[in-house]
Amino acid sequence: MGVSVEASEQVFSTMCALDAAGFNSDESTLAEMPSRLALRTDAAVVPGFLLWDASRRKYRLRFEPAVEISRTSNEEADVRENTQRFTRVIEDFIREHPDQWLWVHKRWKTRPPGDPPMYSF
Repeated sequence: MGVSVEASEQVFSTMCALDAAGFNSDESTLAEMPSRLALRTDAAVVPGFLLWDASRRKYRLRFEPAVEISRTSNEEADVRENTQRFTRVIEDFIREHPDQWLWVHKRWKTRPPGDPPMYSF
């Protein structure tokens, strides 16, 4: 048994990113590495989220069901589809628990070619 923790929202380089819909946007740059890893290793993608439980004054780790992985004969289409599926899981969590989400860096600094920057600083 192995454990892998992925920051699937994090784009470390434009070399491992794709432009796909996310967070009410037609296009934003999303990390594709979790999708490629799942496709190449047949690994399950099981989303996990930390939730602050104020009554216990502790964090709880909540796992969601494994995300169904698209596997067709078109790897690039599968990467795009799976990346969007993973993003939807994150979006759903944030919409359900907006008070639990804190992002401390420029999440959308990597933009599709020709798009204006999201930040003025």
